[in-house]
Parts: sequence; structure tokens; C-alpha cells
Amino acid sequence: MFFRVGGFTTALVVWSLLIMLWMSSFHPIAVVAVLFSTVCLFFQEKVVLKARGLGVLAVVALLFCFLCTRVIERDATGRLLGIGTISLAILATVLVGVALVLKKQGHYLRSPILAACAVLVLCSMSQDLFSVATLASVGICLLVLSLREALGLKANFRLFLPLLLVAALTTTLSVTASWSESKVSYLMSLFALAPPTGIQFPPATSLRSLQSWNSSDVVVLRGYGENPPLYLVGRSFNTFDTNSFWKWKTEKEVLRPEDQVLIDTATGRKAVSVFERDDSPGLKPGQPFTLEFPKAGNGFTFYAPRNFYSLATELSRMHKYADGMLQALAKDSSDGVYYLYPYDDGWVRHGAAESLPDEIRQECLALPENLTPVVAQRAEEVAGKVSDPRSKADFITAYLQQNFEYGYDFPFESNQTALEEFLLKKPPAHCEFFATSAALMLRAQGVPTRYINGFVLQERSVTGSYYVVRLKHAHAWIEVYLEGKGWVTYDPTPPGVLDDPARHSSWAKSLLEWMSNQWRKFFNFFSLSPTEMMARVRGFFALWTWRDYLKLAILLALWGLWQRLKKRKKRVARKTVSESPYQAGRNEQLTPSLERLMEFIEAEDWRRQEWETPAQWVTRLKTSTLEEDIWTSVQSFVSDFNRLRYGEKVTSEELTALRDQLQDLEQRLKGKSLEARERRPYERDPQEVQA
Repeated sequence: MFFRVGGFTTALVVWSLLIMLWMSSFHPIAVVAVLFSTVCLFFQEKVVLKARGLGVLAVVALLFCFLCTRVIERDATGRLLGIGTISLAILATVLVGVALVLKKQGHYLRSPILAACAVLVLCSMSQDLFSVATLASVGICLLVLSLREALGLKANFRLFLPLLLVAALTTTLSVTASWSESKVSYLMSLFALAPPTGIQFPPATSLRSLQSWNSSDVVVLRGYGENPPLYLVGRSFNTFDTNSFWKWKTEKEVLRPEDQVLIDTATGRKAVSVFERDDSPGLKPGQPFTLEFPKAGNGFTFYAPRNFYSLATELSRMHKYADGMLQALAKDSSDGVYYLYPYDDGWVRHGAAESLPDEIRQECLALPENLTPVVAQRAEEVAGKVSDPRSKADFITAYLQQNFEYGYDFPFESNQTALEEFLLKKPPAHCEFFATSAALMLRAQGVPTRYINGFVLQERSVTGSYYVVRLKHAHAWIEVYLEGKGWVTYDPTPPGVLDDPARHSSWAKSLLEWMSNQWRKFFNFFSLSPTEMMARVRGFFALWTWRDYLKLAILLALWGLWQRLKKRKKRVARKTVSESPYQAGRNEQLTPSLERLMEFIEAEDWRRQEWETPAQWVTRLKTSTLEEDIWTSVQSFVSDFNRLRYGEKVTSEELTALRDQLQDLEQRLKGKSLEARERRPYERDPQEVQA
């Protein structure tokens, strides 16, 4: 059927095209796609797209989308986030035009609505709350009205009022209520192709710097591999004073790797080690733990544990800071993955631990003059009777774990007195209080200690195949220098606060995270070059085992069997109607003839509904736009069908007559709906046109 798009569907399509232009900042390729869909919208009655044309246009649309990933630059994507997003938005815009000239029936009637919705969804991938609210308030209204129109229900502008009230209320809450805005931002960041990245710990941290992250579910990292590390170090702090608390050193040097370590990745054997490699005979690198971070152009900190030997990534240079932190700057592009090799899995560090320079030792022992004396007094009470640095660290850590509680809502009087209140009143406090107290108490006992900010692995994905690090997993702990051992990690936060890494988050959050991960992987694949795509495909199948291929073969066999059964069922039905002789007592064999008649009717409003009897259907057809002579033939066929279907005695001549009526209706109905004949009079019989 050659369908017309209704007013509300037209409004939805026009709205989506305008949003496409606005969100893409009038990118030239987006403008071309919008022009194509606009032409299809206003000239759809003059275009006839058959099956072959549909296939060609679909291939052209896919190639057009692929071309976008090669031509569009990340800096020219306007309000859209990422090359993959704008490419798919452009593809959806082209498919709007394809859907408008598509000559199909049934669910294909609603394809312009679905394509327009795809444009709106893709264009809403922004962290600009105003943009999302604008798209939601108008787009949802048009979507509801278009769906009612497509279903044949009455649609009018009165439906706008409740929808606009809901949209206005949602927008108001998003702007005025911080919790609502954070939740909306979280959902937008999950499904944005370029989520918030480059998250770094502040260079000067107070006792409550990390508390603001405590409720944030933004995903920072994803880890793949066995035996994951628990602590991922971000920044190490040596200097402390009571005004700015912990201060970070910013001295850095450019680190250019000179030693190569080839590892197996999804795109082949490649990576670069930025640490020294042990060349002892017989040693081979073990399986690395892979960390994946969202790609962006604002740099990234490589969070790594202390007990790993080397870090490998696709970078020609890195920046190493005074505390050992590694970072890629905005101009140093990365593929978003780095690899960690453990000490105890094929790579072994030989020799004694590195000695602590005097300058660093003095920094890690320094205490400010105006520090509350409670710190030294409490340290003497807890660890003053032992002399071994390890024992002092054990005693102080156990004291804080066993005598204090974890929390972050206690109303401290001020930042200057918060540490003293914590040690004297023992209120519930955040991990930063525990780490700071332990570091200063150990320094008061003459043990070099430094304060660490980083992340901990506390959540496994819903599938169990990888680990998720969220912003709320930020943590603070300490490292103590022990002669002959080097820097040793201690966590004075009470046990039970950190979750088991094998534990999942809530079911809803885990499912959302998994969906966003698959979403991003799928779209990022189309941002690769053809060579990289083929390498990814080869790497994917290289990981398959014989069991995976067996599963695929079974699925293909079941699918093939299902298709054969469907074809066989159709052949039997056709044979029953046109060839099989009548058998006494088997009048139900006539049922396929009525189903056969439905295949010739293209107009959706002419087709029999499931709840209608044949007689009710014919009665309704009389009030439709069906031509009167065709309706008379349909009525005659249905009358004979009912008589034969429910009668007791039926002759072969009557069956032959019913079959002849069915064949006659097939010729008259197939491809000749009233609307099509009115718009294409040249396809009518010449004598009929003249009459």
C-alpha cells in the first residue's frame, strides 16, 4: 500500500530533523541527510520504491554512515558526543527518508515514527540538561500523538496538556532538586558515547574531599582478567599542613618507553611497557589484567596497583610525576585500554627493595607545628611500647579499625578541629579521617608514611565477566615504608566497609551498566577504520573454543529447521485450498481459503480483525472505501464460504466454484487498493477510466 503520513507523524519527523540540525551545529553531512529526508517527506507520493530500490538505498545509507566515521572529526560534532553518535544519528535521518517512500504494509507503516524516534534518542546523548529537557518535553508529546494516529485512534492537541505538565514538572525538579539532576546526569553519562572522563583526584585534599563522590554511580573504569587487584593508586601525598591538609607535588617528567613488550590484544600483538623488564632466561609475561577507560580528549590518569610490575598501553609517551603517578595528556591520544602485569606471574623483581632518599624520608616524617597534640598523645598510647615500625603500623591500624565507625554525616565544628574531634569523640567518619589519622600517628612515632587516594574494586558486573569501578568507589589509605620491604599498604578503615569484589551492585544499576557497556562497544566499533574492524573481528573469533563453534552450529541448524517447517506449512495450506479434494467431515479444510484472501488485501483498514466473524467483517467493509463491485464479490465469497464451512453436505463442484471466486478476487485485489488506483489512474483499465 502507498500510505500517507498523518499530521502528527509529519510533525514528529520535522521536529526530529530540526533537532538533528541543531544538535550537530549544522554539520554539512547532517544537512545533506536532512535535505534527503525532507525531499522524501514532501514528494513521497511521486516516488515509487520497490524491493530492489529499497535494498540499494539501504546499502547506500549504511555506506553513508560508514563514510561519516571517516570524515567527521571529533571537534566538529557540535552538541553531539562522539563520532559514532553523530554517524548513527545521520544514518537514522537517512532511514527516515527511506521509510517515507517504503511501499509496505503492517508494522512498516510506523517505520517513519520509529526512525524519527531514533534521531531524537541519538540527539539526546548530551549532558546538557537543557537540551535533554527540550527534547523530552516536545518529542514525547509528538511521539504519543503519532502513535495514536498510526493505531487509528483519535489524536488531538488536548493530549498535549497533561504531557506538557509532566514535562514541566520533570524539568523543574531537574533544575531545582540536586538529587534529580544527579540521577538524570547519571543516566545520560551511562549511554553517552563519550562519558565523563579524565577524573582526577584534587592536588590538595581535605578530610572530606571524597565525600561528594560517595553517591555517584558514574563508571570510571572497567577491569577484565583473573585475580584483580584490590587497590588502584591515584595520587600519593607526602606533604601535610593544617591549612590545606594533604598537598600533592606537581613535578613531572616525560617518560618515553624504550623497552617493548608485545601482548595479545583484540587487534593483534602490540603494547608498550613503560617500566623495566626482567630479561632473566625462561621468564615470560603472564596474563595481564586489562583496564578499560572511556576515551576522551582531556587526558587520563593511569590508576595502577603497587604490586604490579609493568603497565603497558598504546602511547608513544607518558608523563610521570614525582609520586610515581602516570598520566596521558589531552594531546596524547590513547585507545582507551591499558594492561597491568603482576610481579608474581612470570615477571619477578629481583634484589632488595629500593632505598628511601633522605629528602623523601623527611617529607614523610614531617608534622606541622600547629598540629593538635592529640595525634602524638594517642599514637604514644597505642604504639609507644613497641619499637619495630611494622608493629607500630599494625597496632595503629588495628586501633582505628576496632574503636571507630565508618560514616560521613557527623557535623564537625570546623575543618581545623575535625581531626581532634575525630580522635577524641570517635564519631562516624569517612575513610579520609582514618587514613589521615593513621599517617600522622605513624609519623609521630618516627615511621615514614604517605597518604594515598585511589579506587578500590568492589563490584563485579552482572554477567560476572568483568569488574566495574565507579566514582563512589574512591578510597583513601596509607603506605608505610619498611626497611627491606619498601612501601607496604595499610588500610585503617574498619573492615566490612569495603564490599567483596565478587559482589554485584543492585540489580537495576548492574543491568544499566552492562547495557551501557554493550551500547558503547557496539557504536565505538563503527568509529574504527576498516583494517581495525577486520582485526577486531579476527581477534573476537580467535578467542572462540570448539564449544562456541558447536553452539553456533546448533543454533544455525535449529534456525534452518524452523525455516523449513514454516515453508512446509505454507505449502500444505496452499495445497489444501487449491488442489486437495473435499473429504466428508473435514470442512475445516476450508479455513485456509479465508486466510489466503487476507494476503491479497493491502489496505490495513480493509483487513479482518481477529475478533471479527466473516459476516461482521463484510458488514464493516460496506462502510469502507472499498469499491462496491469488489465488495459484492467479497460478500458472495464469504456467503459461500460460510455455507460450505458449516454445512453438512458439500459437493466437489461447489468447492471448485469457491476456488474460482478466490482466484478472481486475487486478481482484482492484489496491488489495487482504492487509494492507489485514485492516485495512479494510468494503471486502470482504459475502458474503466473512460467510463
